[in-house]
Amino acid sequence: MASQNQLGNKKQKATMDSSPRTSTPINVERSHNTVTDNTPPENDQRKRPMGKKKAKEALRRGGGEACVEALDHLWAKKRESDAEKEQKKEERYNQSYALDRERLELEKRRVQAE
Repeated sequence: MASQNQLGNKKQKATMDSSPRTSTPINVERSHNTVTDNTPPENDQRKRPMGKKKAKEALRRGGGEACVEALDHLWAKKRESDAEKEQKKEERYNQSYALDRERLELEKRRVQAE
């Protein structure tokens, strides 16, 4: 019990570097709120480069725009290839249709010739 009373009655230092030689007390609240020159400004860039794991994570998160562009590019390619396929299919159909017509005309001529 006596040790608890001693801990509760302890005085705090006025400054971090207080010593018996200092004669003027310094306001504790004021000394803790001051900005020292040793701390780097908050808006400075980090000096170390981003690690691989962080870079991959950034690509995944920021890759949304890049993914959308890539998908748009792929869709455009697919539409072009589909249009080409459709055109080739139409050409094959027209060619087979023309052959079928010729075949029918030849059969009609053969039947008439007999």
